[in-house]
Amino acid sequence: MSESKHQVFLLRPKVIRNIGIVFFVLSFLAPTGGGEFHLFGGAVAFIQTPVWACQVVMESPDTAPSHSVFLFSVMMTAWIANLTVFTRLPFVVAVIAILLPWPAYIFIFSFLAGFIPFYPWAIGIALIHIGRLAGPGPKIEQRTIWTDFDSEANHRTATNPAMTILFQYKIKNAGSLSRSR
Repeated sequence: MSESKHQVFLLRPKVIRNIGIVFFVLSFLAPTGGGEFHLFGGAVAFIQTPVWACQVVMESPDTAPSHSVFLFSVMMTAWIANLTVFTRLPFVVAVIAILLPWPAYIFIFSFLAGFIPFYPWAIGIALIHIGRLAGPGPKIEQRTIWTDFDSEANHRTATNPAMTILFQYKIKNAGSLSRSR
């Protein structure tokens, strides 16, 4: 494969999305890093993040309630970014989904700086959404009242001879209504 064709292949939206899916899945299998080394660190983080977020809010409500609510919000919005990879989102919502993991990185830097699964996870989410935004939208079937009517008429008249008369009457009246206007 020539270099130009190879480069075009790598920039195709489906390839970008699939690379993002690989990064996203690998983030769940990646080790935790830091002082402790455990496989499936991303999967554990996915399960534990809502628990940790609730513990942050519950542990000391009298010391700094606004700070704990803010951390809860940051952790849960980053966690919700996981759910955005399953659907095609409008442009603005996709950009927000790409940015959702990064406030958690900024505000919980002491933990996330050494947490290996974070990086492929955030990159995977970004690539999935970029690939979907760059690709063509879902195919929309252009239908009109006439195509629906004709296909319905063909189906029903083939199965029920009595319907043939009814549909012929509707077609005849539809033509006279359009001429009278």
